[in-house]
Amino acid sequence: MRRLLILGCSQTKTKSPFRVATHRRYDGPIWKTFRAVREEGFAGAIDVEVLSAEHGLIPLHHAIHDYDRRMTPERAAELRSGAAAQGSTGFKALCLAVSWKLEAYVLAQAWGHVPPYDDALIVAGGTYVEALDLGLFDRAGVPVSVAAGGIGEKRAAMRRWMKGEG
Repeated sequence: MRRLLILGCSQTKTKSPFRVATHRRYDGPIWKTFRAVREEGFAGAIDVEVLSAEHGLIPLHHAIHDYDRRMTPERAAELRSGAAAQGSTGFKALCLAVSWKLEAYVLAQAWGHVPPYDDALIVAGGTYVEALDLGLFDRAGVPVSVAAGGIGEKRAAMRRWMKGEG
């Protein structure tokens, strides 16, 4: 079983003048729950991507500097359209082009280069979800859920999902 978890970034971050991996940089409640469940162990293979207002869609272990940028509706639209990647090259361009990266997953699955995801969960605020083209999951045949409710409900939903309980 292969699953995809997309986590929104966090305003609460660990302070360090150095680049720190995203799973250590972000320190809000969702991230604390994520780290705790990861230590306990979770069900199946879970690929984790981080949706950052600053960096776009980035891998869990990608090292980033501290920053302070909120996801606004304008920024979400920019990330979704790929406009944020204009003028960027290489890895940075790919990360900033959220819709392009999700499309690449869809194509890689369709061509048999990577096994398809059995399901996906997005744990992020509404403005972050606007940066994602959820239709890409439908086109790939991947059921996707967006954790709903307040922070406590989202944390509980993520815990259940990571444990394979729902």
